[in-house]
Amino acid sequence: MALPVDVLLIRPWTREIDSIVRWLRAADLEPTIERVDFEPALRAALKSGRYTIAIYSVAVYDPQTETLSREVVEAALREHAPELPLVVLDDVQRLGATVRQVVQARQS
Repeated sequence: MALPVDVLLIRPWTREIDSIVRWLRAADLEPTIERVDFEPALRAALKSGRYTIAIYSVAVYDPQTETLSREVVEAALREHAPELPLVVLDDVQRLGATVRQVVQARQS
């Protein structure tokens, strides 16, 4: 049975997400994805509380998001959801396994 996971995806709208979903599912995860690419949308998503109450949640940051630097993302996480893990998307093929490890570590 696939493990449900809430993913706050910080990635430009011009980039596809099909491969991300595919690799998450290959790791036996069932992702619900909220996508943001500007700071106000990121802060609104974090303020919603959705990612602070769900143990099965993670933020995934694509460094190619020109509208948001990693520093801005990390500052927003520290302010609004300090317990939310941040995974930097450097290899989409390893993303599913990395997210699964992070989520399982939060269960402990």
